Amino acid sequence: MLKHIYFLFYLFFGFSITARASVPNVLVTIKPIHSLVAGVMADLKSPTLLMSGEKSPHTQHLKPSEVRQINAAQVVVWVGPSYESALQRIIETPKIGQHIITLQEKKGMKLYPMRQGGLWGTHTHGHDEGDSSEHDHNELDIDGHLWLDPENAKAIVRVIAEELSALDPEHQIEYRTNAQNVISRLEDLDRDLKEVLMPVREKPYVVYHDGTQYFDRHFKTRGIGVLIGDSHYGINAQHFLQISEYIRDQKVSCVFTEPQFPTDIINSLMDKAGTRIETLDYLGVGLEADDDAYFLMMRNLGMAFLKGLGGS
Repeated sequence: MLKHIYFLFYLFFGFSITARASVPNVLVTIKPIHSLVAGVMADLKSPTLLMSGEKSPHTQHLKPSEVRQINAAQVVVWVGPSYESALQRIIETPKIGQHIITLQEKKGMKLYPMRQGGLWGTHTHGHDEGDSSEHDHNELDIDGHLWLDPENAKAIVRVIAEELSALDPEHQIEYRTNAQNVISRLEDLDRDLKEVLMPVREKPYVVYHDGTQYFDRHFKTRGIGVLIGDSHYGINAQHFLQISEYIRDQKVSCVFTEPQFPTDIINSLMDKAGTRIETLDYLGVGLEADDDAYFLMMRNLGMAFLKGLGGS
């Protein structure tokens, strides 16, 4: 009788452990993408999040523990060198058997060059002088904030489901079913946000640095320029003076900052200009790293636009 119980215990729990063990260990660099991947992997295994979002992924350098996390993962999902450029060397030197998913290279992804000139300023890339990377500059000039277009979010979900199904065919039905569920949620989110943003479409606004192009193009919001004026590495004084005068003269109603960047100087100057300051958080800082984070982050963005641009 006891042997029979042991057999049933092994049959049930042993099968469950074996099934889960075949699911690859997946690491994702940023929270919004992690959320979408978590949705595809629901009820199988939770992916690991590398960066929480308090620092800008454009310039964040890895701690030794984070390098070990990357090396230990069987699958690494990142946007690509256009966004997490500081991670390029380690991610693009994968360990034997490691699978790298570079989203900016995937079919079905809408990509735009960074907005430049005039109130958008110029862009430089923060590579070390000794960097021997042979990446084409066109690749680095891509605006990497691609997840802020729900159509790209759907493309990401499809890519992850396809690639995980190929790596782990035992669970391809689960991956594909989960992907359809996430896509359905994304379609609902898209409809809701279009309705929410209707009162503030076409109202001009300024951002600290340009992270909203994909959002603007999809939802018809109207960013007109940036405060810093020179990539992600600090305020360009001449550009800042130019756009501050524009904000004052044209009575731009809102400047949006981000949790990753300093705001003391901006708060002081914009207060004198009578311009509202709000925060746009498109990395989900403070949100739980789970399959809801992307949806909460996008809805919070919608409400920030509504509040900042004077919608009802």
